[in-house]
Amino acid sequence: MTNYTCEQIQEEINILKRTFPIVRLVNPVECRVMELASNEKQFSWHTAEICYHSWDYAYQCINCISARAIQSGEPQSKYEVQDDKPFYIISRPVNIEGKTLALEIVQPIEHPVLPQAPSSCKISTAVHQNNQSLLRDNDTPAYNRHYLSEHLPNIMIEAAKTGKTDAAFIRLRNLGDVISTAGSVAASGLIRELYDLLLESFRTAENTPLLVRYDENTFFMYENVLDSDIFEERLRQLSDKAASRHILFQNTRLSFTLETASVRIGEERISSGDALLNLLKERISG
Repeated sequence: MTNYTCEQIQEEINILKRTFPIVRLVNPVECRVMELASNEKQFSWHTAEICYHSWDYAYQCINCISARAIQSGEPQSKYEVQDDKPFYIISRPVNIEGKTLALEIVQPIEHPVLPQAPSSCKISTAVHQNNQSLLRDNDTPAYNRHYLSEHLPNIMIEAAKTGKTDAAFIRLRNLGDVISTAGSVAASGLIRELYDLLLESFRTAENTPLLVRYDENTFFMYENVLDSDIFEERLRQLSDKAASRHILFQNTRLSFTLETASVRIGEERISSGDALLNLLKERISG
């Protein structure tokens, strides 16, 4: 990660803008563009627009390379599409007088170079599919652990605003037994059955909860619409529902048993993603 003074980063941005149409500093935790203002060499920070609105998203980009750049300490890149026009984005982490941000460089692609995408519609589809596939679980449509690590800081900020949010771990207790007796393919089928059960139990007409495959046998769930009492009641009912669920693998009936843990983020005043995950681990292990 490169260190800058405010004056140095402003000078670098001005140089980059001679070549690239969009150069900006992004705080991916708050999902905001940050701007520097100077008055007689006295610099101050101003919070500007929401960064993901550039790509017409309602929430933080699924493939948030600025969050990944800061976490990894290395430059990251991706494609995005806006009004069927493809863009190439590079993001690298910078430290500006103790403030860690991502420096994003955005370049429109005038002559598309994406493979097997001769039309704007196909380009748009290819870009969105690629951004999704990087952060999806291999066995289910849930997100993977990388998605959670990159998005949890912003999730916690949004949770603090509403104060009406819940999170849970749902663990498949007998997955190890299934793997040892029936193999990994059967285990994948059981994990998919659990994913479907979670959607059936918690999805509403207004909202679909965030589901993340946290580890081999555990899902992380985040919900910000249901009343907390209703959320916890549905969580308690999962074990009973699971008792009647199974998959048939090579003429063998495979069922599953669950254990769960939940946290009322707002009520329990959980201030960070690490604190939330640690508390869930304690409760599901205890």
